[in-house]
Amino acid sequence: MQINTPTCIIDLLTEAQTSSAVALIDGDKSLTYSDLFEQVRHFGAYLNHYFPPGSRIGIATPNSRWSVISLFAITYAGLVIVPIDYGSHPVTVATLVTACDIRAIVTVPQIQARISPQLNGSCDFILIDESLDARPSVRSAISEGSTLSPPTRATHTDELAMIMYTTGTTGNKKGVMLSHRNLLQSARNIIEFMGITPPLIECIPMPLSHSFGFARLRVVLMLGGTVVIENGLLNPERLLSQIIKTGTNALSMVPSAFFMISARSSEQFHQCTKQIRYIELGSAPMTADEKLKLAAAFPNATICMHYGLTEASRSTFLNFNTDPKYLSTVGKASPNVSIKIVDQQGLSVIGEPGTIFVSGNHVMIGYFDNPELTQSTLAEGWFNTGDRGMIDSEGYVTFLGREDDMINISGLKVSPFEIESIINRYPNVKESCAVLTAPTVITLFVVLSDPSESFDFANCQRFCTDYLEAYKIPRAHKIISVLPKTESGKLQRKKLLGA
Repeated sequence: MQINTPTCIIDLLTEAQTSSAVALIDGDKSLTYSDLFEQVRHFGAYLNHYFPPGSRIGIATPNSRWSVISLFAITYAGLVIVPIDYGSHPVTVATLVTACDIRAIVTVPQIQARISPQLNGSCDFILIDESLDARPSVRSAISEGSTLSPPTRATHTDELAMIMYTTGTTGNKKGVMLSHRNLLQSARNIIEFMGITPPLIECIPMPLSHSFGFARLRVVLMLGGTVVIENGLLNPERLLSQIIKTGTNALSMVPSAFFMISARSSEQFHQCTKQIRYIELGSAPMTADEKLKLAAAFPNATICMHYGLTEASRSTFLNFNTDPKYLSTVGKASPNVSIKIVDQQGLSVIGEPGTIFVSGNHVMIGYFDNPELTQSTLAEGWFNTGDRGMIDSEGYVTFLGREDDMINISGLKVSPFEIESIINRYPNVKESCAVLTAPTVITLFVVLSDPSESFDFANCQRFCTDYLEAYKIPRAHKIISVLPKTESGKLQRKKLLGA
């Protein structure tokens, strides 16, 4: 079964509403497409009855079948999904509730207890808990919704489907507005580039509240496959056991998660490597050696890594199997996507550094309640990513870092990402961050793999001379225990300036 003609994300379920194929596996529970759609329809009818069209509904839950039901019920009701990281600070949640007038939050009792004092009754809660009979809960809403009329208004493909808040390196949150067209197109681009074909059974441990996890959910449902839901990687042995038990043939994770499970030499892991056909990675950089090791560990898999932002998900893809000579790049433009590099004069350039611009139906429709920022980043069909990069004559893109993170030494632009990619190869370096702390001084902040072992900075500088020009080599360093990052894992370089 494959869903061929969706125009809105709810079509991923409505077109398969009579199918007896398994859509979700959540622990020892499973739902067919027919079962899933019935619960989505009833919960959606409940939401449609109590909230006006276009209302923003937050969802802050760990991964479960209930979070999938809630995501699709919100859009079925003609409402707007606002994903919230369930680990967010109560002040952060309160800021989001105010920023886009969230009318209700679907969550679990523990999170409600933590965040509700900060909200002061400014929005309602709908609780996910199988044992909870008190109203309102998702279970009681589904029960009540079964007696209510379903929504009658058709949803248009260009309508707002989701506001996904992304945290920039300065900590300021931006509400990225994504239409149904945007969400469906990014899923189609993934399927086309990776050559994914049914049958597809995919394990998704990444949060469904994040762009990466939610996109993979759409991919699987678009192909009529089965989603195996995991709530993170707290128990790698259980994850491996579930992969084998369910016949999972696709995985998607951040690189660190793959290395965590691949470090295990168990028979379970070796069984997994034989049955996996597709792997997608993203959200964090990898060295060329790490990519080769991963490809060797999963010899039967098509392994791809993406580059993109929440505003333009999966703008490029790199295939580890077919592009071994280009493993230091982020690959080529995804299908149905255009990429160009623009220099300081506004000219499109090849082989020279500049700003990465992206065009395609996957690009957001704008920033919520921020027309000025929207106008400054979207123009003439192109999205200004704010990232630095280069593109070669064959279309391969090299990522150089954020535009506002670029280091300027006497008029020379230096990419901190370039420096860090070299430093991170040095022995006992877990991760690093390069920051300009004086007009001509680049300071290196280093997190050690083993804090009990030494770090020879002078020798590290000599190591860098084989790869970097003299003015790019850090002149000072500081050992720290952890690098400051946003909730989505982006480095917050400016916080290190006073460290």
